[in-house]
Amino acid sequence: MTYPTDRPATWFVTGTSRGLRLALVRHLLHRGDHVAATTRSTQRLLAALDGAPTGGLLPLEVALTDEESVRAAVEATVARFGSIGVVVNNAGYGYLGAVEETSDADVRRMFDVQVNGTWNVLRSVLPIMRAARSGHVMTVSSILGLLSF
Repeated sequence: MTYPTDRPATWFVTGTSRGLRLALVRHLLHRGDHVAATTRSTQRLLAALDGAPTGGLLPLEVALTDEESVRAAVEATVARFGSIGVVVNNAGYGYLGAVEETSDADVRRMFDVQVNGTWNVLRSVLPIMRAARSGHVMTVSSILGLLSF
């Protein structure tokens, strides 16, 4: 995505310590953008980014299921970079198991991260984007949410 401005874009990306999310953060940093990268372990994120330019990085240890943790991360991002232009909701995990063998606790934990976590991020970021009359939101999810077994 080319951001139509002469200054770096500010991205707020969730679940950034592995996979596609980590690759996105690395790409954005190499491009010179600002990245607020949420993760459960900033130590793991920084180790995984070894060699990437980190001057535009704000690593944030965030529990997406905790609304106050998310709000604090969003506030820290705005304090550091001045705004948030792009949000990428990408945190989540898969749980594969037979319905009758999957505990309610496991289902609730997964739902809490993938649905309520996304909701918490949007609830904190959208007022900032509305005030700026600008912003983009991308939510990445699994195809399994659309398929039945």
